[in-house]
Amino acid sequence: MHKEYAVDPATLASSWTTFLYLTEKFGFEKGRLISDFPPTKWANQVKVAAGPLADVEKKKLMEKLQSRREMILAKTGRYFSVRATWLESAIFAHRSEPFHGIISDNSSQTHSSMVCSQDCQETHPLMCPLSGPVERTPEALAAAARLLLVNSRRIKFVDPYFDLRGDRWLDVLKEFLDVVYQRGYANSQCEYHYGERDQGQTPVEFANSCGSRLRGIVPSGMTVTFVRWRQKSPGERLHARYILTERGGLIFEGGLDRGGDGQTTDINLLDPAPLKMRWEAFNIASTVYELIKPIVSVDSAGHVTEVNT
Repeated sequence: MHKEYAVDPATLASSWTTFLYLTEKFGFEKGRLISDFPPTKWANQVKVAAGPLADVEKKKLMEKLQSRREMILAKTGRYFSVRATWLESAIFAHRSEPFHGIISDNSSQTHSSMVCSQDCQETHPLMCPLSGPVERTPEALAAAARLLLVNSRRIKFVDPYFDLRGDRWLDVLKEFLDVVYQRGYANSQCEYHYGERDQGQTPVEFANSCGSRLRGIVPSGMTVTFVRWRQKSPGERLHARYILTERGGLIFEGGLDRGGDGQTTDINLLDPAPLKMRWEAFNIASTVYELIKPIVSVDSAGHVTEVNT
């Protein structure tokens, strides 16, 4: 549900006003992210481009960028040619792995995916938020969450209806974890929060069957911690399905499982306030729901370890 944009450092740093106008359009809660293009060097190019600004303005701009970069910047593996201009490289990279848009005031080239800074409004076809039904296939669900997953280190999958015996949940979990792993985040902290079910396994049965069921699901070098909750009465309903991270969140109306043929689900962005509330609700020390022990961690070989709390 997040879209990645290439933003010309020279355009962004042309003035403090332009910088504020553009950066307010981006963020995990907005569904738009700025590509770290060139990889790991984009912020430095912004600093260089801001060179002609007055010292006070330049300092203010870079401090603001530093404070927001974790919430607006997306890592990218695209190739960047040091022998070409930024715009030439962006257009070249766009051919093999398209950006959702290229934002630049450089008029030396034109491209159908380019947007000038003054046109970066919600009504522009390349800037308006995209939403709509997503197929409930493992591949489509993982694609919708890809930019959130590959840019996060702490990830909480939340599906109260998760059943370890159901392949439809494991198929989707494998796709999610593969996305994280393939982009170099094998050391990400991944947790799966699920609910007590009347016809489900007991905590001990769950722990005993984790190894065989999750072997081949968890990528090499990764572990996933499983946390079980019981809804309190009276208390907050344990129902909604999420992916929550330190950077952003998504709510899955249809759940984190594979649906039947032709089924779709709505996926929506979480604003910062509800993200914080849901994140804290699924902390082990939380009292929103009742924690059911044991908490277990499972590695790629299917080894199960009880987590002490």
